Order: sequence, then structure tokens, then C-alpha cells
Amino acid sequence: MGFEVINILTIFGSSDDVEEVVRSFNIDNGDVNTLLAPNKVKFYSDRTCPYEDLGKLSETFPDVMIRVQFAHEDLGQYVGEYFLNDGVTSKYNTPLSGSDEAYEMSILITGDDFFITDFLYGLEEDEIYEEFPEQCIRLAFKFRMVNPIFPTYILEVFEKMAVEVEDYEFASEITKAMSLQNIEQ
Repeated sequence: MGFEVINILTIFGSSDDVEEVVRSFNIDNGDVNTLLAPNKVKFYSDRTCPYEDLGKLSETFPDVMIRVQFAHEDLGQYVGEYFLNDGVTSKYNTPLSGSDEAYEMSILITGDDFFITDFLYGLEEDEIYEEFPEQCIRLAFKFRMVNPIFPTYILEVFEKMAVEVEDYEFASEITKAMSLQNIEQ
């Protein structure tokens, strides 16, 4: 089985109830890859989020609210979140695949920030206005990712965006990054 979907469960309830739900996953307390926090569990599933199994788990612990977040390894595709309580699903949010919101949610769930960091280093100036690179630049700006190693033309786009939204503090960070580039050249 290939690991294709990252699932993160955040469990809300009394500490005893939360501990009981976490124990139901048979997790070793030292397993930091699975147990992200005392009330947060991460696991992988093949192709889809295991809705039915999680619904049954929720019915087993009716006094516990479970926030389910899922993201496919193909960033920006098949991503969402919902809440479970006593087997009932609520607050379901699945952004449109490929949208800025889907990419943003995927990055937050998976921790994979390649498309808003490393990807930008390799962009040529004539590529930054193509649809996908432009989306990555918007996301990097939204996450306020700036690095003096980014090409100057990307930093200039960030600076323009920061001024447009009147985020002068971030514009100042960008100016510092550009001045570091000038010093290194």
C-alpha cells in the first residue's frame, strides 16, 4: 500500500476521553510521527480518508469531538476537513481542487512547503506570470515567505503585493532581503 493521504485527527474532550481515543490507535507514546501532540494523531491511508471507520470510532466515543483533516500527497488535490461527534459529521470544508485555498490547506496539513519556497528559486522571470507559478507566488506571499535567495524579480512582486495591501512591515523585510542580494553580488 502506498501512503497517499495524510490524515490528522485532533481530539477534543475531557483528558480521560482523549487519552482513550488515542489509545484506540495503539500508538506508542514515543512515536512522534504518529502522535503529534497529546490530542493529535497523524496517520496515512491509501487513496481516501477513511470516513466510515472514523465515523464508527466517533460513535464509540460519543463524548469526544474529532476534527479530521486530510490531504492527498498530490498537493492541492483531495483536501479538506470536517468534525465528527457521536458519528455525525459537521462543518465539512473541501476547497476546490487546485484552488489557492486547496493548496494553502494542503500545505498546512502536510507541512510540505516546496511550492512556496524551493520551487520559487528555480523560476525564470518570464515564467512568473504563468498560472501555476503565479499561484505559488500568491501562496508564498500569503504565508509571508521571503528569502534573499529568491530571484530579485520575485522579491519585487512580493514588495508590490505588500505595498498594495499596506503591509509595510513585510515590505521592509523584502527590502532587506533585496539589499542582502546586492551585498552578496
